[in-house]
Amino acid sequence: APDSMQIFVNPIPVPSFTSTEVCAGFPMDFTNTSTISSGTITNFNWTFYSIPPSVDNNENPSYTFNVGGTPGVQLQVVSDSGCIANVFQNVIVHPDPIANFSAATVCEGIQTDFSSAGAVANPDVLVGFDWNFNLGEGVDTGNAEQYPQFIFGSYGTKPVNFKVTTNFGCVSDTTIDVLVYSRPQTDFTFTNVCTGFPISFTNNSTNADGPITPLS
Repeated sequence: APDSMQIFVNPIPVPSFTSTEVCAGFPMDFTNTSTISSGTITNFNWTFYSIPPSVDNNENPSYTFNVGGTPGVQLQVVSDSGCIANVFQNVIVHPDPIANFSAATVCEGIQTDFSSAGAVANPDVLVGFDWNFNLGEGVDTGNAEQYPQFIFGSYGTKPVNFKVTTNFGCVSDTTIDVLVYSRPQTDFTFTNVCTGFPISFTNNSTNADGPITPLS
């Protein structure tokens, strides 16, 4: 009778993983969910396709992508019998918004109009706007409008902080100095004369932050 021999074929592991959704610049947590029918998985080789690519050999690593998008991640698993399998998938990194604005230059006591130039890459959208107009004076004058208006009660350089928030909760802010001019103080004197003689007028007006021109 012919001889027979039983051959054992080691199983190939089934690689898989899950990841958290995060904003750019925050750690993303990866959870290995790979399985194998018999034996154990002994090695975990991760490749994060950022610029440049990065590798990690922990079972459940964390990695920070600094740019929003859908970067690729590969997990290679190795069993105790040396069988290898790979899985590749894209993960979601939500982009940071851009906070920017412009403001009309006006005099103290006159309404300043602010124009938001905040933006974020699709498909995320901006949902929150927060302004602080009096940082330099230690006064929190919050405003949640996208295009607000504000009246500064004094002249000078006013640091204004503008923060934007996306629908996922990613936040960015900027502080820009807004110039507010002083309002001139008008004053003059004149001489009393008889009818038919010229009256001399002297301008005594002042302006705290510069010359007054023109005069009329």
